[in-house]
Formats: sequence, C-alpha cells, structure tokens
Amino acid sequence: MGYTIDIKLDELLNDFENPRHDIAINELDAVEKLIEKVGGENMLRLAEDIYTNGLIPSNEIVVIYNEIIGKYVVYEGNRRVAIMKILKNPEQFSFLKETFLTTIEKIKDNNNPVINFDKIKCYVTNVDEALFIMERQHSGEDRGRGLKAWTPREKDIFKNRRNDSKTIPAMIDEKVREYYNNKDITKEMKYTNLGRIFNNREVKKIIGISDEGSLDKKAIDLILSLVSQVNERAKQNDTSVSRMLNRARDIEDLISTLIEESKSDNDPNQTEEKQVSILKVKTYIINEGTELPLTSLINEGLPLDEIKIYSDPKLGIRDQSMVLGDNRKGEYTLSFSWKTITEDLHLKIEESPPHSFEINSSIVRVENGNSINLHDFIEYSGNSSDLRFRSNNLVIAENGNVSAINAIGNYSVMISLPESSYSRTVELQIYEKNQPLTSTDLRLQIDNDWLLSLDNGLAKEYDKKITNLLKELIDLNMLGTENMFKFNTARHLLVLSLLEVCFKRYMYRTSGNLEGIPEGGLHGKIMKVINEMTRENVIDIGEKNQIKVLVSDNGYITTMNSIKHSYVLGDVNILKTVFSTLRCYISYCIKI
Repeated sequence: MGYTIDIKLDELLNDFENPRHDIAINELDAVEKLIEKVGGENMLRLAEDIYTNGLIPSNEIVVIYNEIIGKYVVYEGNRRVAIMKILKNPEQFSFLKETFLTTIEKIKDNNNPVINFDKIKCYVTNVDEALFIMERQHSGEDRGRGLKAWTPREKDIFKNRRNDSKTIPAMIDEKVREYYNNKDITKEMKYTNLGRIFNNREVKKIIGISDEGSLDKKAIDLILSLVSQVNERAKQNDTSVSRMLNRARDIEDLISTLIEESKSDNDPNQTEEKQVSILKVKTYIINEGTELPLTSLINEGLPLDEIKIYSDPKLGIRDQSMVLGDNRKGEYTLSFSWKTITEDLHLKIEESPPHSFEINSSIVRVENGNSINLHDFIEYSGNSSDLRFRSNNLVIAENGNVSAINAIGNYSVMISLPESSYSRTVELQIYEKNQPLTSTDLRLQIDNDWLLSLDNGLAKEYDKKITNLLKELIDLNMLGTENMFKFNTARHLLVLSLLEVCFKRYMYRTSGNLEGIPEGGLHGKIMKVINEMTRENVIDIGEKNQIKVLVSDNGYITTMNSIKHSYVLGDVNILKTVFSTLRCYISYCIKI
C-alpha cells in the first residue's frame, strides 16, 4: 500500500506514456499532446476550477517515485498537473496560443488562488497499484466496480438539495408522485425531454408554471395529457421526441396546438371521454394466493395497450398487468390512466380460504429424461384431483405428471383450484442430463419484446432477417449446456449477423435509406449508434466507454466478410459477456 504526502509542483513529472495521447518525447511534448487530445476549452475550465476551488481531497494525484530522474511520475491526474504547471509558469509552454495564454492570465487576475503549488497532496505507490487505480477511474461503471454517473434526474436532485431550489422537471416529477401514488413520469418520457418541453418560456406561460405552488393537480393532469399526446405524435411520425422537438419554436407550436385542441368545446371526442369510465369496479377483493389479471377489470371497448397501470410499490405485479399470487393480506391502491382520465382501484387481499394449498418449493429442478409429479411439491388437504396444472410449451398430464419427453429449459407452471380462483406459480427447470450445475447461465438472453417490436413495416426486409436470427438463437438456447460449447461457433456467427442487420435497420428507420453507412468494420457502425444513444441519454458515458473498450478489441466484434476462423472458437463466457453488454444496442436498433 502507498502513502499520502505533499509534493512541490516542480517535483512532479507528467507521464510521457499517458493513455490519453501518443507517446511523447519529453514533458513539454506530453502536455502539448494532452491539450490537443482533451481540448483547450476543457483545459481552461479545469484551470479556473482548480485555481478558485483547489483540488478535490478524495481524488488524490497518483504518482510513482523515479529514483533515476529524482522526480515523481504522474500516473493518475496528468490533466490537473499539466494545467497547474501552465498556471504557475505559462511562459514555459511556447506552443500555447495567444488566446489560451490571455485566458489563463484573466483567470489569475480575476480570482484569488486557493491552490498552493508548493503543497500538492499526492498518493505515492508502486506501478501495480497505480495501474489498478487508473483502470478503476477510467473504465466507467465496470459492472458496479467503477464510478456510476448520475442520470439527469439524479443531477437535478443533487442541485435541488445543494441550492435549495428545484428545476421545472424536478417539480413536475415530485408533484406527479404526490398526486398519483408515487407514479414515475420518467417511465413515460425521459427526464431530459420533460425539461426540453416544460422549461420552454412560452410553454411555461401557456400552462401557467411559475413555481411549485402553480403545479396543482389540474396543471399536472394537463402536463400528463400533453406528455401522452407528444409521445403519440412522435410515434406517428416514426421518430423520437428529442428529434421531433429539437427547436424551441417546434415545441411552442406543438404544445399550443395540443392545448387549443383540448380546449375546443366542439370536440366530440372530449365530451365522449368525460363520460367514459376505465374501470368496471372501484373496489375488488381477492384471496391470498390468487393471481388477478388487472385487464379483466377494465371496461370492454377501451384500448388496453393505451391504458397505463401504476401499482402500489408493496404489491407484487408481473408484466405491469398481473397481480401475483404470493402477495399477502392487505389493502393496496392502483391507478389506471388513459388520456386525461385517471381512476383508482382499491384492491383488498384477504386471508387464504379453507381448502387452499401451499407450495413446498417455488423452484423445482429435474434432470432431462426423467419424469416428475408436481403433487410431490404441494401440500393440500383436499382431493388431489381438484388441482389443475397449466403451462405453455410443457407437457403435463391431468394427474400432475410432467413427461420425460419435455425439452431442456425453464417453464412457469400455474397450479389452481378452479372453483375458488386460488392459484400459485412454480418454476420448473429441466437441466442437461449428467451435466454438472453451473452458477453462470451461458444462454444468450433474448428479449421477447424485441420480436413484438419487429412490425415488418417500413424496414420489412431487415425485420424478417432479425426475426429469423433471434429465432435461431432461441433454438440454440434450448439445446442445453453441453451444446452451448459445441455450437459456440454458430452462436457467434449469428450474433455478428444480428449486430450487422440491426445497424442496417437503425439506418433505414432513421434516414429512410442506407446512405451514409460508415466505412470500416462493425465496431465503427456500433459506435455510431452508441454515440446517438449517449446523446439521447439512453445510456450514460460510463456505459458508452465500457462498450467502446469491448468493440475496439478487434476480437469478437468484426465484420462477417473479414472474420478470422480463430475468432469464432473462443470461450462461451466471452460471447455471453459480449452479448450482454450489447443488449442495449440491439434493443435500441429494434425499438427505435
């Protein structure tokens, strides 16, 4: 382990081999290369921050003492050391432009210095620990090991707490949660888009937003309605909200139009909506262990896909529409929202009735080729023939016997008592015969929503290809652990094909043609999409950097026409990592 000491600035030496830039021949060359790479404007901002606020105590400069030259070589903190040296002796850096030097002098003239160049707190260590610290600092989130960047909403929360003031999107988010049972509006619209729309000066004037007090329930209802209508317009135009409303005038025109339409007394739809009720009942009672499809409580004729359901956080729900059977006795409130209408459902769960049954184990494992009877895992005092078993893609006899012919995989089995509506769910796992258990699931997880999003519309040709590739990967998942290794070559080729076709779909969906496809390998195409995802805040900078490191490795990510045979005979765990990391890219290309 190292130690912390104060070191004079003149005793610190910028690293000639800083990963940020090409190898330098001396310190002057290293600083010049660093500024070219990072950018002069960014370095000047850093200069003002250090000069007026000092260095952050928790982020010490990491150095290694070089006995030959008698100085401390900087491993972590080269930008800070470089700009401090410029602040102290700008005349020594002859390559700096006049405008850069003028700004440096203004910073020094207009501010009182906080930094002491004779006492720079540094952490002195050895090469191994220094490299470890660098890797942690610059590898993004690194699956939880590194620094996790704040989302726009989290940044706002911090600013609110620090400055005791709230931004418009922060106030809207808070009021929606207050009025609608902790509803998260960012699930309907990105936090940045809320700011883009409702921070607009004219929009605030139209709605009457001035401070937190102006956001009463009526104003929030209007905002929720506008959010829904803006999303619908973007969907109709086959684009994103941020692209559709990338100018202030576009925002003002659309919001004004939507509000005028909603105010129209002659709008027949408005009268009709006022008379519409979403729910058949306002109160509903079920017993413990009973699963309840919430859509069954919605009045017939209403578009189920347009109705949003917001659950009590203490209530277990699957797919946002099915109340699970493992919820315990209690009273819960759920909100149903459609257009400008919002209704609450009071759900009461009572104790299990007599003659209910209990499950001994929620997960049942069986080796492939063996049969099993589900009654062995159920405690029921009544007649066992009363129980009913239901599962998709799984062969189960009426007596609860699971056939030995079922394929390897995970299955969900619903067990019920029809007359009492009491039901419970068991997960049945059929695993490879004679295959040792592994703690890592080597299957490539395919999102069912991907297949549902492929509408064979505008990008029909690519939707069909993606559908076929996804189905091939799903089929390979069903072959078991042993075959994961046996067919890893095929899996890798399918993944590469999927990444290529997803990019072509993205290009076609966003531009209507395939012009402008970047030259070079697949990694360049992926990074084009990843950069767009970062700009739209779909992913943060840490995730972007993690993907950049992965795709630049030139190992698993390469174009099909230049693939090397050795690349497709790699470790199954590496392919699993590649696919898991790039799931966000695939999902974005499919759902855009």
